Amino acid sequence: MFSMHSRSLCFATFLLVLGAAATETFAQPLRTIPRRPTFSPYLNLFRRDPGQLLPNYYQFVRPNRELATTLAGQSNAIRRQQRAIKTVDRQLNLIQNRGRSAQPTGIGGTFRNYSHFYPSLSNSQNRRYP
Repeated sequence: MFSMHSRSLCFATFLLVLGAAATETFAQPLRTIPRRPTFSPYLNLFRRDPGQLLPNYYQFVRPNRELATTLAGQSNAIRRQQRAIKTVDRQLNLIQNRGRSAQPTGIGGTFRNYSHFYPSLSNSQNRRYP
């Protein structure tokens, strides 16, 4: 019925369609996490649990909102603290690196060395102490 040429053409078309479908499934965009909750905490207002002593707002909604506010505040505080730690770390590295290039105290010091004030004085008059 079908010739060899039409079968190979049909098979090539099938592979082309299959390849295009495979690349589209892998090319989906990355999903982001929403900043606000997906479901409103006010949906708990319509909850019917047996044996509740408080209204649904005070038992479910308000604690949920207070928790979200507390977690957001803690997250901001952690970010501020991380920035402060990085700043202190940079300052410490600058201080440590500055100290490496300087000579230790006491090297090259002399007693009664006034040569930079009185160039006429000779260095032989100065006593050197280690």
